[in-house]
Amino acid sequence: MLETYTDRAFIKLKSICDTRIYDKYDMNIRGTAYKQLEKELEYIQKQGSAPLLVVVYEALCETGAKSDDYWIGGAMGSSLISYLLDLSKIDPLTASPKLYDEFCYGFSGERDFSVEIRTTKKIYRSLVRCFEHYSGEVSIKHRHFSNGKIIGVSIIVAQGDDGADMKEYEFNFLSVTKTRSTLKRLMKSRVFETVMPETYEEQIKCMGLEHGCGVNGVWENNMEDLLKTETVPLSDLIAHREDVYEFLMNHGIEKEQAYKITEDVRLGKVSRRGWDQESLSVLKNADIPVWFMEACKKINYLFPRAHDMNWWNYLNTNRTYCL
Repeated sequence: MLETYTDRAFIKLKSICDTRIYDKYDMNIRGTAYKQLEKELEYIQKQGSAPLLVVVYEALCETGAKSDDYWIGGAMGSSLISYLLDLSKIDPLTASPKLYDEFCYGFSGERDFSVEIRTTKKIYRSLVRCFEHYSGEVSIKHRHFSNGKIIGVSIIVAQGDDGADMKEYEFNFLSVTKTRSTLKRLMKSRVFETVMPETYEEQIKCMGLEHGCGVNGVWENNMEDLLKTETVPLSDLIAHREDVYEFLMNHGIEKEQAYKITEDVRLGKVSRRGWDQESLSVLKNADIPVWFMEACKKINYLFPRAHDMNWWNYLNTNRTYCL
């Protein structure tokens, strides 16, 4: 059997994560962390995605990036491995509100993922130079905007016992500007001024309600109306995909079924087609309230909670200056 870079990358990834667990967790939680790590590593080995994570980790190390210089977007922030590699500041084992690795890897590791980070201009320029002169073991393909600006790279790695199969993974990086003004805009948005959040959990809820406002069908003519008419408390409002998932499981719906229904909602399938008969039967048997089922039918897309948690933390960490 030919040893591919995918195999070597997996060994390196596992070694880094094993070491980092000792740095980040004490004995009280280390066992739980190892159990979660083994689960995620199994998914990554199955997918062959270790080269992506190793290349991202090494590229950030090469630029000298500190954790305050960037934040990770998407559901990747719900991964323990992202936390161990310092891609995410959010510890998914202790996060409140809660995070679920299902939204990164899929329910059984079936979902391929990409990595997207937003960086300072300085780190962005360093990453561009890093990949312009990349001499590592994987094949790199640049991706460009129409004006020629690099916004990320595609990483091509060999798969299979003989290394003949090829798979493509994406690492996207974009620079963030005007952090302070962005935070001011958020605080003056209709969502924040309507809710006036007092706790961190409420702030993250507002981030989800605001994210994609006017496009994804979450706030206008949906959660906003439910909140103003006092039909639903803020804690039950749907702002992220995790809100749907938790609501369903709290009503006794089995985890795998709850995940399937959540996926249909977050991708807008329910909005486009209505409830399928199987899901409708599950919802009715669980006594899911009508307001919830009707609200889900208005949603075109739901962002992951980890995305807004990392973005909010980054904004507040860097609130005293503009990038």
